[in-house]
Amino acid sequence: YHYMIKRIFHHLLIIIDKLNSEFYIKNISIAYSSLFALLGFVSIFIPIDTYTGNSITWKILIVLALLIIPSIIGSLYSSIYIKTHHINKKRLKNGYFIIEYGDLHQLMFPPDMPTEEYTVVIPVNNRLNTVTEPWGSSGKSNHGYWLNTIIKKNINLQTLQTKCTNKLKQQNLYHPDENYEYPIGTCILLNGFEIGLSNINILLAATGVINQENQSEGNEEQFIMGLQGIIKAQTNLLYKRPMYLPLISGGFAGRKMNKKGEELIDMIYHMFKFNEAGIASDIHLVINEDDNIQIF
Repeated sequence: YHYMIKRIFHHLLIIIDKLNSEFYIKNISIAYSSLFALLGFVSIFIPIDTYTGNSITWKILIVLALLIIPSIIGSLYSSIYIKTHHINKKRLKNGYFIIEYGDLHQLMFPPDMPTEEYTVVIPVNNRLNTVTEPWGSSGKSNHGYWLNTIIKKNINLQTLQTKCTNKLKQQNLYHPDENYEYPIGTCILLNGFEIGLSNINILLAATGVINQENQSEGNEEQFIMGLQGIIKAQTNLLYKRPMYLPLISGGFAGRKMNKKGEELIDMIYHMFKFNEAGIASDIHLVINEDDNIQIF
């Protein structure tokens, strides 16, 4: 009896931990509704006292079971669904906002070149005059991984920086100071043919700054401005080309924002939804499965 109670509380703690997810809450609620509807129907023909008699202990156990079983069923269903379905689609006016588990690094440099064109967003700091300058990154960040792989492919970094500079000049934004900080939201679009990657465009998006400790940093205002710059680039430059982007401010730059991944996902979706009239393609938000972020 005591062991059973202990196990019930153990499962309750697991379920409580999941209740910050609307997807879990929805399925747990459905499980409760279904079970109690079934119980009400069965009790018309077979009263509960048929099983319990006058035993208070059995009645308490049944009540506890009715409290815990739907939660377990709803949680198990949600977990299984998340493991077997790697995509959560939300409708936009002319496409879908797709939240999916995946690896953005593989999308930057896939084993086989894609047959259809798409764009990968790489968040960077706003010192765009040195955006192709290696800084000894381990390659964990998307920017660091992209640069390290470019170096391995023997792509000339000075030539690449010149391309970036020309893109800034085309936008009438270029400033010669090496440490000049461009407005958050400034984007540089490198088309695939310009960097030797057929059908894979790279959008370098300034979403954060470099602080006095020489670390990437961002805040809520910069998050919104950076994301709006990405949306503007999609609307004005890319239009019908699908876009793949990481969780903006979900890594190093956003470490001081104190926002959960699920909160950032929700904000990113609603900003794209607000601007959906100018978007004519699918937008993919790629989440690393190891980050333990629920996409439902």
